[in-house]
Amino acid sequence: DLQIRTDNGGRAGRASALYGLAEVYRARDEYDEAEKAYSEALQIRTDIGDRAGRADALWGLAAVHRARGEYDEAARLYSEDLQIRTDIGDRAGRTSALWGLAEVHRARDEYDEAVKFHTEVLQIRTDIGDRAGRADALWGLAEVHRARTEYDEAARLYSEALRIYTNVGNRDGRADTLWGLAEVHRARDEYDEAFKKSSEALQVYTDIAHKDGISKASKGLAEIQRLRANGVERMFPFDGGLHVWSM
Repeated sequence: DLQIRTDNGGRAGRASALYGLAEVYRARDEYDEAEKAYSEALQIRTDIGDRAGRADALWGLAAVHRARGEYDEAARLYSEDLQIRTDIGDRAGRTSALWGLAEVHRARDEYDEAVKFHTEVLQIRTDIGDRAGRADALWGLAEVHRARTEYDEAARLYSEALRIYTNVGNRDGRADTLWGLAEVHRARDEYDEAFKKSSEALQVYTDIAHKDGISKASKGLAEIQRLRANGVERMFPFDGGLHVWSM
């Protein structure tokens, strides 16, 4: 497809094909190959004066650097993307850049900045009627509040995101949100509810063959079982002759 696009569509066609190829590499976690393809697409879009296409390539490169934990470079690229999106009046693209910046700040434990950017994303997504995007923003805010141990607010935001994800049929989002809720309940020592939500998350992750999610939820369930068992042991100390049951 890359050669055909190059032959028939000139440089713009080649840039489009490179971008699509980079997206495939990124989805496969093949970040070095993705970076090469995005970078070539970026150079072409810059050369031909395609600002929107340049912003797309910048966003892709930023996502690669964020995935590799290279947060300074990711923030620089997201910021450049954001400036272009703002200049050309692309609100949807602007929210994608803001989302990326919010996640970079969250990864660096810069929670005030993360809240600021996620809140702006939430406002724009609400204004343009993007329910799935609104759910993503709610989830992002919930993650920040959970990291700050603000569990009541995190639970409220996760619950709202979960309703939307369920209604729009986004199973990935639903699984991640169930997991977040499970972690909130576990942090509050609400092990029965944590177990329930973790089990639901595991089922969805299994249904969509999400390997990392399956591993995460399975380990979480084991940890909850351990914590519940420890709670029983504290209530009924083991004396060597009694069976310690699990709750």
